[in-house]
Amino acid sequence: MALSGLHVACVQVRVLQSVALAQKPVWSLTMASPGVTDLKAPELPTIGFEIRSASDAFVAIGPNPDAAADARIFVPAGDTRNIFCDPGDKLAWIAA
Repeated sequence: MALSGLHVACVQVRVLQSVALAQKPVWSLTMASPGVTDLKAPELPTIGFEIRSASDAFVAIGPNPDAAADARIFVPAGDTRNIFCDPGDKLAWIAA
């Protein structure tokens, strides 16, 4: 089945010799329509979001993110982006 919307996985990140590697997901969501995750990044030393979008999207990250008004990152359709975050952060997205 093809991806529709945006998939986000919250992952602990491990840095080895200057390379950041995602470890197994702490949680993941597939969001069929724009919105904000109801789950937050947990209290872990190094945490991030791995994002893949079915169509061009803008994402914002923070305690109360707004992808329309806050600083945001462009995620092209079909690309995977890995973004560090802080404990307690959520992810918001809108179509680009």
